[in-house]
Amino acid sequence: AKGGDTSVADSADSADLVDLNLSVEGLRCGACVWVLERAVASMPGVSRASVNFSSSRATIRFDATRLKLSDILRRLAQMGYQGVPFDARERELALKRESRVFLQRLFVAGIATMQVMMYALPAYLSGDGEIDPAHEQLLRWASLVLTTPVLFYSAMPFLKGAWRDLMRRRPGMDVPVTIGIVAAFTASVWATVTGTGEIYFDSVAMFVFLLLGARYLEWAARRRAMRAVDDISLAAPETAQRYVGDGLEVVPALRLDVDDLILVDNGERVPVDAVVHEGQSAINNALVTGESVPIVIGPGDVVPGGALLTGAPIKFRVLRRQAASTLSVIDRLIDRGASEKPRTVTLTDRIATIFISVLLVFASLVWLIWMQLDASRAATT
Repeated sequence: AKGGDTSVADSADSADLVDLNLSVEGLRCGACVWVLERAVASMPGVSRASVNFSSSRATIRFDATRLKLSDILRRLAQMGYQGVPFDARERELALKRESRVFLQRLFVAGIATMQVMMYALPAYLSGDGEIDPAHEQLLRWASLVLTTPVLFYSAMPFLKGAWRDLMRRRPGMDVPVTIGIVAAFTASVWATVTGTGEIYFDSVAMFVFLLLGARYLEWAARRRAMRAVDDISLAAPETAQRYVGDGLEVVPALRLDVDDLILVDNGERVPVDAVVHEGQSAINNALVTGESVPIVIGPGDVVPGGALLTGAPIKFRVLRRQAASTLSVIDRLIDRGASEKPRTVTLTDRIATIFISVLLVFASLVWLIWMQLDASRAATT
């Protein structure tokens, strides 16, 4: 489907079933995909729900007589995700905003890490008593001031993700990461206030910086995948020149119907699958066939939507509506192929959630045992 108005397309299975194509914000890992799919699929009236992690798109088939679009969006919001009808142009703007915020968080963490490491270096290189206690305490407070924005700004995606996982009782990787970061920061604050014990501000800042860096690289790869798919959605123009009597009117490509006559000028793309009604010209059909050599067309020749007209203007007769055009079919097949996961991937996502839960329980038990046997070894102070 192309654009927000075409995110819901009639299904061929039933007149009451519709396919909903959404852009989903907030996906962080495969476990998020698995949880989201299960939550939506359990709604009454939903026959299929698949989420593509690479493109951050969700395809949901549901019975329009039993379920409303607002109900699905509300369920996504309850799960901690924001879903909007897919629109390639709007998502490109959202990706730019997300990239800017991502880089800002990474910049803050990187600058703070370098400064905190400078303050921690004297403690690493000096022996006991070689640094004046007043100077050492000053370095600790300076490290606390620099690490605080790292925790409450740069690490906010991990904190929000962990809270969301705990609320839905399905812990993901954000939970142990957040526990480690918050525990180290809290212990360091206590050591700074009391003037005793070790501080870990440098470890907290560096850990957040490295995690953010890794996630940014992953996100950048996903963004390239999104753009590759979106290029198909953006290829077809949003408007078309339709003949009305002897004149022309500009209408949304969505409103074109079979047998409508349209005019495509030089340098424009054909909005839908059409047949040449009048005139001769040439097209570049590289988007569909990969062949960049122009093809000469004349009356009776069928041209797929998205083809670029490189010659004289042509009068076309519409063969298919936009929802059934070649580009729409290709777009849906790509999205469906990417969102349908093998059973091994689904099994891995489930095991990951169980593994993290077991790991947290085991770590808690070990801590409780050491608190009974030797509290000094339960946590370094």
